[in-house]
Amino acid sequence: MKKVEFETLAAAGALADVVIFQFVASSGYELWAYRENTYGREENLFKTAKGETRVWSSLDVLVKFIRSMGYHGLIKLDTVS
Repeated sequence: MKKVEFETLAAAGALADVVIFQFVASSGYELWAYRENTYGREENLFKTAKGETRVWSSLDVLVKFIRSMGYHGLIKLDTVS
């Protein structure tokens, strides 16, 4: 998912879940945004304009980014333990 798609879906209230994943400790954070019935699909992973997976090193910067794109709902966090 690219920025413009996220912003469009956020504005329409069409995002069912927004989840921040940290798969490996200290590896950074990935953003996944889900519409209804689209769980587990690669298309839900936030990508750069070049189509690469975007990774944030700072959780607070990522949350600010999500809010700046117009999403004001619940943001879930799933980290490694």
